[in-house]
Amino acid sequence: MRKRDLWLAAFVSVLTIGSLGASVAYALFLRSDSYRHHCASRLTDSIRLPAEIGFVRPQSFSAREFGDILIYLPNHRGLAMRFDSAIVKENSSDSWALALDGGVCEISSRTWLRTDYRDVLEAGLRPGLSDVGPDRVDFQHIDLRIRHEAVEMELDDAAGEVSFQSNDRGEAFATCNVINGHNCEQPVTLKTTFSRDDGRVRLDQAELTVPLTPLPAMRLEALTGVAVTHGEFGGRLSYSEGPDGLRVVASGVCHDLLLSELSGLAPRAWRGRCPDIEVMELAVRDRAMEDLRFRGVIEDVDLGDVLATWGIGDLTGSVSLTVGGAHIDRAGVRRLTASGRVVAFSVEGLLRLLGLQGATGDLEVHIEEMRVEDNRIASLTATARIAESDTPNRIEGRLLADLAERVLESRLPPVIANALPEQIEYTRLGCRIEIRDELLTVYGLYGDDGRTIMIARLFGLEVPIIQAPERTFDLRQVLGQARINALRRLNELTPPAREPPRSE
Repeated sequence: MRKRDLWLAAFVSVLTIGSLGASVAYALFLRSDSYRHHCASRLTDSIRLPAEIGFVRPQSFSAREFGDILIYLPNHRGLAMRFDSAIVKENSSDSWALALDGGVCEISSRTWLRTDYRDVLEAGLRPGLSDVGPDRVDFQHIDLRIRHEAVEMELDDAAGEVSFQSNDRGEAFATCNVINGHNCEQPVTLKTTFSRDDGRVRLDQAELTVPLTPLPAMRLEALTGVAVTHGEFGGRLSYSEGPDGLRVVASGVCHDLLLSELSGLAPRAWRGRCPDIEVMELAVRDRAMEDLRFRGVIEDVDLGDVLATWGIGDLTGSVSLTVGGAHIDRAGVRRLTASGRVVAFSVEGLLRLLGLQGATGDLEVHIEEMRVEDNRIASLTATARIAESDTPNRIEGRLLADLAERVLESRLPPVIANALPEQIEYTRLGCRIEIRDELLTVYGLYGDDGRTIMIARLFGLEVPIIQAPERTFDLRQVLGQARINALRRLNELTPPAREPPRSE
């Protein structure tokens, strides 16, 4: 009996030592350079990009860790991505998952060729869209670097997952709290969907959601043409790829913007502020604005800067508007509702645009309501008055008579016309303006009957000298030509020059 027990113990020991020996041998094989090179070769064949693996460690019989993974651009022209650790785990005979921990992925139009974007995209997603690919990829502590011609973005310490619902479709989700070195109180999220299209991988849509973040951290210099140093933005930026081309849509809220930092398309930067703007949609297709819907407040915008965009000569003054809603597309202003004011609007500058001269003073215009539909002024109600001044406001007698007759179709009383001096001091000037379907009606503000537009000081007395006309003025022809010129200049505006991606 004792002899049989010894033989049994020896047999069990041999089996145990043999199993341990086989396990140790297998572990040593997995750690060997030959197996590491074999895995790197298989990875290169799978993703069709040069790859290196620094080490392989067995985690269990169904899991292995690959470390110090380097993936290069074609022909080893540069590093596309690096991962500190990748654990492959078999879930079943035909199912496995991948977990990535630590690393960097950079996408750069400065050093990449045009074809590199497609190669790297397919390298990362093609294996999952196959019968032998992973069902799921989890990742954490990954830094994403995007250095594109119009965008410079760094997402640090990102975590998330990539899931493959089928061999034809998948989606990815990533989140982080650091964008371009700025720590966000709320997470930044990136969602993407992708699919197989005629044998190639297509990025159907990518959506970036950003909490309220200082605009300097967004690094918009390539888009605006100047450094952005003020303001905040919070919202969404989505990218979609389809048969009609590439489309980018932005939506969100902005606070405390400086217009001079965001008007790089204009011939001259617009000076002014945007305390609050809500962008419902800003759509760009192939780098051309397609659609813009917004509402908000703009303050103290330099009138001369705005008019210079439309080829109109310099005018002093500033504009402040509360925009209830606006819709602008490639055809112009589809819809606009607003109210506001224009201050320090130079009478001298306005006359200069008309080829006239001979008056001083600044106007203040209060816009009660303005509605534009399909580039046409559907309605406008405003009141214009001359601003108070420390010095008397004057108008030349000949100019007064000419304006009264040619512009307002109102002749001066003969007793006044014959006694006009060369220079006249006017004490009041103002009117109420109503435009309905581009038909203008002018009303007075002064006098017992409320029909007087101008009161002047003559012979020591204040005398009403210009009355409101009794007819309407048809502005359709004048505004129609202005629309043609404005749309032509709008279509001539081009984005700031940018360095394109290199071509092969």
